Amino acid sequence: MKISYLIAILFLITMPFSLAQAQSPFENPKNLKVFPQDIPPDQLRSIMRNFSFALDQRCTYCHVREVTDDGGRMVFDEDDKDTKKSPVK
Repeated sequence: MKISYLIAILFLITMPFSLAQAQSPFENPKNLKVFPQDIPPDQLRSIMRNFSFALDQRCTYCHVREVTDDGGRMVFDEDDKDTKKSPVK
């Protein structure tokens, strides 16, 4: 019982550090073709979220998800997806 508490505490302590290392794709966007290059991150996040809700789809509907050994990551700066799915042209 004490071991499970210790593991839970260690997990809660180290979780913020792992989250801090992950960089948001909205902070330094690349390959923007419709939006201005200097769009504020909060505004870009809001617009992308609105597209997601309006289309009733996840980000992977339009963007590439790269599968890696440790899970996967979204690749927002590539144009490998079919452009016919783009909500904005």
